This record gives sequence, C-alpha cells and structure tokens, in this order.
Amino acid sequence: MTRQEELRERYEDALFAMLMEGMATLQEQEIQETLRALEEDPSAAPPAALDRRCLRIARRGRSRSRGRGRGRSPRRMAIAACLAAALLLTVFATAETVRTGAIHLVTRFLDGHMDLD
Repeated sequence: MTRQEELRERYEDALFAMLMEGMATLQEQEIQETLRALEEDPSAAPPAALDRRCLRIARRGRSRSRGRGRGRSPRRMAIAACLAAALLLTVFATAETVRTGAIHLVTRFLDGHMDLD
C-alpha cells in the first residue's frame, strides 16, 4: 500500500468517525427531549395496576430463586460426579482392554511431549 493510499484510508476512517460522532450527538439530544416530554406527560405513565402486578411478579421470582431450587443443583452435580467417577473406576478396573488402551494412550502422549534429555 502506498503512502497516499494509507493517508486516504486514514482520512476516510477519521471522516467516518466524525460523522458517527455527530449522529450520536443528534440521537442523544432527541432521546433526551423525548424523555423530558415523557416525564412531563402524565398520560405516559404506566397504570398503577400494572406497576403493582410487575412488582408482585418480581417479588415472587426473587423468593423462588432464594428458596427451593438453590440447594438441589450442587447436590445433584456432586451425585452425578460421584456416579461418573465410580463408573469410570469400575470399567477401568474390570476391563483389561480399557486399561491397556489407557496406558498406551498415556505413554504415546508422554513420548511425544516429554523430553528426558
């Protein structure tokens, strides 16, 4: 890329950044004006019944997340991990083909990745 092309690319990037900055400023002003208009307009407020319902739903969800379900998940995960470990140890201890395959896999891995010199 020549110096002139590089300068032109930087110029285009800077021009694009300036345009986007201007657009962001305009949009921010429009949003602020809309928010001010909504705050001053009493008919734009949500109905009180809807507020109460939303708060009730939020409280119910918060109490559910604090209550029953919290203790179950770690316990279930621990049980699943113990069962998986027991199953793996049982298969490893009883099946000679699994045991020899695992040993060959480990020795191939160590031969390729360890340098004893």
